[in-house]
Amino acid sequence: MIVIPKCFRVDFLSLITADKYITVSRSFSVVDNVEVGTVLGPVERATTSGYYCIVHGNTFGSFGVNHTSGVLYVALPLSFDDCPSYSIHIEVVGSLGVLRYVVANVSVTNAEVGVPAFETELLSVDVRENVPIGIFIARLAASYDGGKTDLEYSIVSETPNNGTFHTRLFTVETRTGYVRTAANIDREAVQQITVVVAATTTATTASPRRRKSTATLVVTVVDVNDHSPVFAASAASVHVKEDVEEGFVVATLVATDADAGDNGRVTYCIVSGNEKGHFAIDGKSGTMEHGL
Repeated sequence: MIVIPKCFRVDFLSLITADKYITVSRSFSVVDNVEVGTVLGPVERATTSGYYCIVHGNTFGSFGVNHTSGVLYVALPLSFDDCPSYSIHIEVVGSLGVLRYVVANVSVTNAEVGVPAFETELLSVDVRENVPIGIFIARLAASYDGGKTDLEYSIVSETPNNGTFHTRLFTVETRTGYVRTAANIDREAVQQITVVVAATTTATTASPRRRKSTATLVVTVVDVNDHSPVFAASAASVHVKEDVEEGFVVATLVATDADAGDNGRVTYCIVSGNEKGHFAIDGKSGTMEHGL
């Protein structure tokens, strides 16, 4: 007669005293955001015959074991907050009964532990052009694990709006997250810069993996009235008949100012050479007319 293996539900008080049945103890570690079906590994290093069955310690039914191979896998979504560790007892059954017991100790780690979080992930600031190098612009502060701040800050990227500026304009203090100017900033050359700053945990023996998060700083360069108007032509020569009517357009003078807004508005006026008032110029357009 063939005896079909089955899982025996034994009294684990007896199991604890019967140490001779526990032949192996394995430890596993898994992050709580892994997908269902993730394989942790075989509960025994050597493949042996037997029928594997979980009989104790599988809280919430979170894990499963392949009955023939003894491979332990994630059966349900895990939660570090609900259950951070498991001590799963597994029977290995043969045709004549229990062959041995295996204990699989599973440690669940929180996927969010050790991950830096910035106070704000997007910060916009204004800075006047031509400010001295080293001027404080902003602070991008982060922390992890309930307030730890021993992080290293670095600039990941710096992108000007025109995409052609090749000089690093900002620097960040490694320990504080203070962002400061690193070069002269000319609004006529660049109007806005997007700076991505990273905060990275320090690797330790207990936690060798360095975790990193980023935040974005958008810097808008504010114009300063530091340019003078420039005429399209420094001199112009025109001929006018002596009997032209009043209002006759003699010439149109064009000047531009590289500054922005009100700082770049050009106003025209005659400053010399028109003592008899024969000419007049429109202050907005630069159109010069015969006046008398």
